[in-house]
Amino acid sequence: MTTAPAERFRDVSAPTPDLDTLAITVGELEASVSGTDSVDVGLAAVRAWDAIRREVQTYSSLVGLRFQQDTTDPDRKRAREAWDEVEPRWTELEVSMKRALLGHPRRADFEAEIGAQAFALWESDVLAFDPAIKGDLAREAKLGAEYVELLASAELAFDGEVLNLSSINKHRQSPDRAVRHAAEEVYWDWFAAHGADLDRIFDDLVQLRTRARSAAGRPTRSVSTG
Repeated sequence: MTTAPAERFRDVSAPTPDLDTLAITVGELEASVSGTDSVDVGLAAVRAWDAIRREVQTYSSLVGLRFQQDTTDPDRKRAREAWDEVEPRWTELEVSMKRALLGHPRRADFEAEIGAQAFALWESDVLAFDPAIKGDLAREAKLGAEYVELLASAELAFDGEVLNLSSINKHRQSPDRAVRHAAEEVYWDWFAAHGADLDRIFDDLVQLRTRARSAAGRPTRSVSTG
């Protein structure tokens, strides 16, 4: 499964990952790594896993970017929601493979070939994930999508135009002080008008991450307001 190079972004494509098939394939590659004392055999499995990982990441990036391009497109929204639901399962497969490499008796030999930086990053990934938080990761992704959708929905009336949060910046940076002031008022008035939704999303994210830390057996952090 190789994605052909595309000259324009709209022509870029990637196959939709089949998590059931990937679970089998990655499981076999993990078993190949864990069950061998041969660095060459292990590296062959790592290369195969990396090729799969790149394709999945390409799909994930495309889904996210296309949703951000047009949050009102129902097909793009469905694709984003569907991937948000299953991505934690893919993360679990990746972490399982990384654990096999991190704990391998010949880790030093693998590091010499792959690079110590990769192993340092994998250690962080393993520490950051626990199967108990898969559901919370999916919910976190949904809140992130809701935030993007809310910001993209902004319509700011200014000087006879209807602008969004990005296009009004030309007026916020105007050499005319009065124009800058008026543009800032319109810009921040939108945030004030949608403050309740923004506060709810932020609060939900904080509570979600606190619960996830607890579910993963990690101490929660309190935030002092004094």
